[in-house]
Amino acid sequence: MNLLSIASAFPDSQFTQNECLEAMQSADFWKGLNKGSRSVLTKVLTGDSGIEKRCFMLECLEDAWTRDAQALNEAYEAAAPQLAAEAVTKALKAINMSAKDVDALFVCSCSCIVGPRSWAGFPSWSVPFGVSCRC
Repeated sequence: MNLLSIASAFPDSQFTQNECLEAMQSADFWKGLNKGSRSVLTKVLTGDSGIEKRCFMLECLEDAWTRDAQALNEAYEAAAPQLAAEAVTKALKAINMSAKDVDALFVCSCSCIVGPRSWAGFPSWSVPFGVSCRC
């Protein structure tokens, strides 16, 4: 098996590391964190990690800490299929191939949120957030 193409797609809601930190620092929960927790968050968001911005499938950044896990997962499930289709379309276009030519589909997400078992338009053997292979 050879990797012929790779592509990415990101949600429209994107925030710099500093924007994330500033929003957290002004949120109600910030004062309730102990000093160590605030220090870790500050270090992660201001350190030299190579990460310039964070992408969310949310209308506003504050939703990340005001919604419960179920609501966050539902927001992800609603938006992820379109992003996945966008990435697959870009990858196939780059090598002038169609979906019928694909033997394996690898999907990676850094959402840390559980996703749907199968998405509309993707084969039943595809497993989001892991590695899938059809031989």
